[in-house]
Amino acid sequence: MDRELPQADDPERAILGTILVHPPALFEAQAVLKSEHFFREAHRCVYDAMCSLHLAKAPISLITLKAELERSGKLDRAGGIPYLVQLSSDGFAGAAVMHYAEMVREAYTLRRIVEIGTTASEKAC
Repeated sequence: MDRELPQADDPERAILGTILVHPPALFEAQAVLKSEHFFREAHRCVYDAMCSLHLAKAPISLITLKAELERSGKLDRAGGIPYLVQLSSDGFAGAAVMHYAEMVREAYTLRRIVEIGTTASEKAC
């Protein structure tokens, strides 16, 4: 029986939504997270686009995020405009971004442990 890999979907959405409504929250998230830590591909795409906007010194908003995702050809992989709007409603200023980031990072670590254990088990056979 295949088991579901560890993930933290609600905290992932909360982080991204909070960054959309309160862009300075990206600084807190970046202290703990890389895009590879997000389980969902859509969330990795959104986080990468937010980081790209930050590097370009562009504001992070629904409009600029949509444009960055379109520019990189990842808007559909990120869930499209309706998902971006949904993310913005999942966030709120003052959210516990660091706490959520630790939850996302922990789930990533557990996924890596499962991956390493599976690889070791396959090589042992």
